[in-house]
Amino acid sequence: MNTAPTMTILPESRATNCQAPRCQWRNAIFCALFDSLARSAAAVYLGVMQSVTTRFAPLLLLALGGCASADLADYPSLARRPIETRAAPPTSPPPDTAPPAPVSATLHEALSRLAADAARGDAAFQSALAANRAAMAAGQGAADGSEAWAQAEVARTRTEAARAPTTFALSELDRLALEALGDDDAIAVAAITEVQARVAALVAAQDRALNP
Repeated sequence: MNTAPTMTILPESRATNCQAPRCQWRNAIFCALFDSLARSAAAVYLGVMQSVTTRFAPLLLLALGGCASADLADYPSLARRPIETRAAPPTSPPPDTAPPAPVSATLHEALSRLAADAARGDAAFQSALAANRAAMAAGQGAADGSEAWAQAEVARTRTEAARAPTTFALSELDRLALEALGDDDAIAVAAITEVQARVAALVAAQDRALNP
């Protein structure tokens, strides 16, 4: 009579927690293999990344440089402009604004009086010139001793007499200027010269009107 083979079932705790030397040896081999595979995978990953970085780094730098150049092209340059590199023009010292020293009261009064006389004489001259211009023009080219010649001479004499205050003021100013020069009084000379120039201009204009 044949009997069927029997199967011995180990307890659950014994199947899962094998403490036999053979089980411990297999576990050690498995851990060593897993550690070796992990190290190899890490080395391969680092090698690939290093190769990619070495090959494509110049391209990345060029791309970044192009972007930076395109962005900076939209903004004004920070370099110094030519006008900013020019040397500053030399500064001139401030002008002397000190007021001139006043002349003496006597000279100031004399100059004011002579300037007023010259203006009064010029006004009289202009009035006489308007009244006698026609007679003087009619006597031009007339024979000496003729009626037209005589009337022109009278008109000319009246016109010149009217400007006597102007010509007298100019002669007085000339005298005062000579005295101030002799006294070496620069302040007085400057004050006299200023009035003298204005009166001389009036006399010159009168001379041109009398001798067109």
